[in-house]
Amino acid sequence: MMADSLGAEWVIRNKTTLPWSVLIGARISTKNGQELRVNHVDECPWPGGPIFWVSAATGAGRGQAPYTIDEFTSGFFEALHLAPEHIQALKTVYGEEETLRTSGEADEEDIWDQRQGRLDGQDVVTSHPDIGNGGLNHLRQFDLLLFDLDNTLLESGHLESFRNRENLGEQAAGYYERLLSEARTLVHLIPEELLLNLRSNFPGLRLGVFTRAPKSYAVSLLQCCFPNIHWDCIITFEDVLGRTKPKPDGIFKAALATGVEDMARVAFIGDDWRDLLAAYHAGAHAVLFNRGWGPLALKRDNVKRNEHYRALAQMPDAKLDDAMDLMSLILEPSRFLPALEAWIAGVNGIGQELPMRVDVRNHFNDLDKDIALNWVEVHALGRYFPTTATANFPYFERRDTLTTAILNAKDGMPYPDTWADCCAEYVWNYSEKLLPWDGQLVVCPIPSRPDPENNAGSGRLIELLGRIRDRLHTRRELNISIYNGVLEYRQGAVKNKSLDRERRFLNVRDHLFVANKAAVKGRTVLVLDDVVTSGASFYYASRYLRKAGADDVHCLALAHTIS
Repeated sequence: MMADSLGAEWVIRNKTTLPWSVLIGARISTKNGQELRVNHVDECPWPGGPIFWVSAATGAGRGQAPYTIDEFTSGFFEALHLAPEHIQALKTVYGEEETLRTSGEADEEDIWDQRQGRLDGQDVVTSHPDIGNGGLNHLRQFDLLLFDLDNTLLESGHLESFRNRENLGEQAAGYYERLLSEARTLVHLIPEELLLNLRSNFPGLRLGVFTRAPKSYAVSLLQCCFPNIHWDCIITFEDVLGRTKPKPDGIFKAALATGVEDMARVAFIGDDWRDLLAAYHAGAHAVLFNRGWGPLALKRDNVKRNEHYRALAQMPDAKLDDAMDLMSLILEPSRFLPALEAWIAGVNGIGQELPMRVDVRNHFNDLDKDIALNWVEVHALGRYFPTTATANFPYFERRDTLTTAILNAKDGMPYPDTWADCCAEYVWNYSEKLLPWDGQLVVCPIPSRPDPENNAGSGRLIELLGRIRDRLHTRRELNISIYNGVLEYRQGAVKNKSLDRERRFLNVRDHLFVANKAAVKGRTVLVLDDVVTSGASFYYASRYLRKAGADDVHCLALAHTIS
């Protein structure tokens, strides 16, 4: 059949010698009516044939996702809309009758499978239909909840032998029998009933899975353990051609498959640091769900201890230990942010009963061989995303007002009042720990490095501390003294920003000192800094203040660098 001009719809059959690169720029219609665009074609990097990198047809700069020729011929792509130059190039090689057919002439096997609620035969399936704004739907802040599988949906971390690389592709019958036998004994960390309830309350909310496990494993577990859930997308190891977490490809692919164009309305929920990094890189909401860790997660003899600490170090957008919090997350995700970011979002106010999320990080000094003393505990009220994150990951677009405010403050602008509100609430909440019954709290900032061009850093922190004290005095008289100049740097100190980790610690060790020992002797000290990265300043500040006679030292950062 002869092709006509622009907009002609074609189904391309599996021709492994086809010059696929001629399709760059072609538009694609998916089964759920979504319009995509072919941006790039890798001809033969994968045994299954070429890889097509596609993105939404509208909205330049959206993330790309890879698809294989199998997904073309299995019918994920309903049709290609080819420009005349595409059609002519294909006709030159194969001729119109042999290569191209109109979409109306597709074989019966290409017809869209309308079965609902079943997993067999699904690759990446289309979105759940939006059936209106019933219940709480108009209040939901996400369009897609994407879940990790092992130790997130199910307590299945011990099934490693079923999901290694040897289990890629179709498996023998014995594999499925053994796997399903194990599946029937698994604990649901997120109950099926809860997911059904979310669907009921939020019509149009998509539910998907993104796992590093093989498709044979993932589909079998989901079919057995969640028989009543129609997953809007299931992204497995094979679907991202090995570019799995922490790379963001699978999240982009899930968003494309479910018709979600705004990555800020995608929440990726997982138990592992790789899940959180993938979400960050994709610009999605990063949610740590740690119920599967167990009560001994951070004990020294736990083999996963370092993995868990690495996940906590990412300071995700939300940390959940109860699946029932998913409802609140969908309605008001700002409530789960670190304290200062929640304050900026308008969630908290002085005197409210909402809990503050204060992230605790232990920073270690490799230069100190005394393992009993080579670490310092730092409390962080928010996150700082450096510009290198955006440079390395072009789709990493943090809509984060705290990072912007910190950069503005470094350019000379004052710290906002909300920061003083939040810090005052922190001191109030921690007053029992910070203030002994008859003691005095001394609050001092980390000083700026000697810089003839910019000496405003410590001054801004002192001004902020004054506003914190004023707010606390309106609630009750607290014995708080604010000092500038308790800590100072000697000449020769340089900014840490350009130094590696070891040289940062050496720089601070050799130049920081306690300039006012009388102010801290016999007292509890709270040290404040705007951004902490390596922890070197806090480590030596704590060490030197204790040597100068301070009874106790606490370290508070407005934000922690996420790198």
